[in-house]
Amino acid sequence: MTFLVFLLAGLSLLTVPGCVNQQGEKPVWVKAESANIRNGPSTQNKVIAGAKWNDKLLVIEEQGKWYKVKLPQGQIGWIYQPLCSSEKLYFRVKTKPEETKPTLEGFIMKSSVIELNEEVKDSLHFYIYNYGEVFRQKFGIRYDSYKSFDTMYKDIMEGFHEARENPYRGVFYGDLVKEFGRRTAENIIWLLDHWELWQKFCK
Repeated sequence: MTFLVFLLAGLSLLTVPGCVNQQGEKPVWVKAESANIRNGPSTQNKVIAGAKWNDKLLVIEEQGKWYKVKLPQGQIGWIYQPLCSSEKLYFRVKTKPEETKPTLEGFIMKSSVIELNEEVKDSLHFYIYNYGEVFRQKFGIRYDSYKSFDTMYKDIMEGFHEARENPYRGVFYGDLVKEFGRRTAENIIWLLDHWELWQKFCK
């Protein structure tokens, strides 16, 4: 009888969500539609891979609100902790487009994107018209100087997006800080991190 009690207790531990394995790795599941995997615990770090809803990742280290994880294919990177669940997900509820209602959070995000975009435009205005070689030499971005300012700016932002995703690009954030200052660099990084919103509201 005693042996049976211990056996049942041991089996119950195996079903506990998020139970640590023998290597000290804790499983988590991606609860967002998609998530970036970066090479460091910050949005300023480069995206090296992606994960989708319900992908299982193994946490090997925690730092603040970031998990250092091992992907199914063995790659190591960092994911933002709120995008993960400690339990396996079995279903998700999708809202039909016609049922979607504006939310305060959505309004704030839209306002933030538009406001930061205008600030970046103002910051880059001088460089676009006077030091166009900076974009070509430092970031490999080419644009037609005869076009309107808004068109040139959009071409440059798309160029920044491509340059950031280039694995051979080097220290992208450091180059932004060096050429345009820390505030403008951080604003550009924020817009790139919210690229879909930028394309929706600013392009």
